[in-house]
Formats: sequence, structure tokens, C-alpha cells
Amino acid sequence: MRTKKGFSLVELLVVIAIIGVLAGYTILRLVDNRYDVELTSAGNIIQSTVIKTRDMARAPQQEGDISDDLVVNGYGIQFPLVGATDIVLPIFRDTIDKTTPENENKFSSGDVNVSTAILRESDIANVKVLKYIYYDINNVMSEDTDTADARDIVFNSKETPTSESVYYNQNNIFTKVGISLQHIITKKEVIVWINTNGDVTTEGL
Repeated sequence: MRTKKGFSLVELLVVIAIIGVLAGYTILRLVDNRYDVELTSAGNIIQSTVIKTRDMARAPQQEGDISDDLVVNGYGIQFPLVGATDIVLPIFRDTIDKTTPENENKFSSGDVNVSTAILRESDIANVKVLKYIYYDINNVMSEDTDTADARDIVFNSKETPTSESVYYNQNNIFTKVGISLQHIITKKEVIVWINTNGDVTTEGL
């Protein structure tokens, strides 16, 4: 009678090595997917905050002459510094200021925060603001990487009775502006685009 032959030591080592490789690959894929989720979630929160602000500006506003004090000029978002990881997005009501017109279409001391979206590092880790991108009237792209100042984006609802405008740092957005987010570990990016007509899209993952 023939005896049943078992696995040799070499065969066992080969099987263990294959299992180890497969397990390592699976773990790496799970970690990479988690990082992608972090980046996508951050982009989605910013996109939804921008849409909320746009819709607030499009809603019926207080009646009154366009030059009256405290009449709503629009609604805006304060965006963080380039490089920020604790991303706080205050939504503010931009009021018409006939005394100091340059205070319109940006956040100023007379404006009031109405709500805040917060992307804290403890909630969505490893995501930072990489840069801001905008296109001028000739569709020429420029990148804004200045780390000294925050940015404002304002949806103007009172500029004329029948139209709205979108402003980036008090300058009319002639084509579109983008908020670029980067994952600190994977270096992958997503960009939330805001068009002059108020359309909001996300490009990336």
C-alpha cells in the first residue's frame, strides 16, 4: 500500500509567500481606497457648501432700493489659506454698503456669518488646500498659490434685478474658478470648479 505524501518544506514556503504577497496587496488597496475616500469626501463637502451658498443668493431677497444699507447684496464663502488642513468654510451674508462700496462682493466687518461648514483634520485627515485656479475673460488660466490671505467667493444676487454675478476676491469671475485639494500622502488632487453662471462641478477621483 502506498503512503500519502505530504507537502515538502519548499512547497509550504512557496504557498506562504504567495499568501503573504496577496495579503499585502489587499491591505495596500484598502489603505489607498481609504485615502481616496478622504479626498473625495472633502471635495463633496466643499461642493455642497458652494451650492448651498449659491442657492441662498438665488432665493428671494429683501425688498428695497439697490443702494439701501443692509439690503442683501449676495451670499459668500470664506475659503482658507493655501496649505490649510483644518478647512473652515464660513458662509456670510454680503450686504450693500453705500458708504464704502469696496466692501461689497467680499467679506467685510459689516457682513454676518450665517452658517459654517468645517472639514477638520480629525474628521477628514490628510487633505489640504493646494491652490486656487481661475480663468479670465480670455480664458487664460492663472494659479493663485499665495499663502498669506484667505479668499472670498460671493454670489451676487442684487447687482441687477434680472441677473447674478459670481466674484472671486472681489473680481468678477469671467469664466470659472477652482479650489484644488490635495491628499498629503497620495498627492492626488480634486478640483471643485465654480462657473460664472453658478454651476458647480468636481473634477478628479
